[in-house]
Amino acid sequence: MASTFSHLATFLLVISSFDWSLVPQVSSQRFINRRVWKEADSVIPPKKEHKATIFFLHNIHNSGVSMRYWWQLVMPDSQFEHIKLVFPNGVRSYYAPLIGMERLAWYNQQGIGPEYPELRNDTYEIAKHGLNLLVKEETDWYNITTDKIIIGGFDQGGTMAMHMAFREMKNIGGCFALSSYLCHDSILYKELPVVDNKELTEPKLPYLFYVNGKKDPKIKLEWAQETFKRLERRGVKGEFHIDGNVTYELKKLELYQLRNWAIKRLGVD
Repeated sequence: MASTFSHLATFLLVISSFDWSLVPQVSSQRFINRRVWKEADSVIPPKKEHKATIFFLHNIHNSGVSMRYWWQLVMPDSQFEHIKLVFPNGVRSYYAPLIGMERLAWYNQQGIGPEYPELRNDTYEIAKHGLNLLVKEETDWYNITTDKIIIGGFDQGGTMAMHMAFREMKNIGGCFALSSYLCHDSILYKELPVVDNKELTEPKLPYLFYVNGKKDPKIKLEWAQETFKRLERRGVKGEFHIDGNVTYELKKLELYQLRNWAIKRLGVD
């Protein structure tokens, strides 16, 4: 027993006296490209020639594959003729509203509701970087112009899409948000100044398609409406739909509305 304590004391002494600065520090930047990714089975290719791309970002409780599965389950004809659907995965990180449980997320937040401020930490930066890379892949590898790209999502995925469309990718073809909202002090509001009505004749930002359920118990209708109104005052043009029978879910009618809007915006089916 004495020998065991002696070995332990020696080990602790060595550990405490070791110069840890000699150990190379692993930066998250080294792995940033791996943190947002698309799996082979989270892509729905077009039936014919690939002419446009839609990125559909999942909510906090799902993944790219589960969102693709839901799309195919709800939509009898889940494929477009010329549009590729991509359902990427968010960043695996600790999520504060779930008491720090690990989830695939696009950013962290203090709580659910517009009164809780955004936590602009590395999760958002990694997600932003990863999504920019996926869009760059479409333009560089597949020759898809940015005006033929739409980004959107459900719940947190829709919020992240609005950040990307109105802060990072202002020349894309459109943005959609389903059961989403921005917090009251969102950095997006601070970066987009309020514009005069005379300046709203020509849209300079991606067109926004917004849907929220009237009976949604999680993402309140008034949160979504306030977000849409505040974005309109900043030059965002779009359309807001209230689905009376939709709660916190994706229904066939809602997805068909989205499908028809996307075909119209992209100019291909």
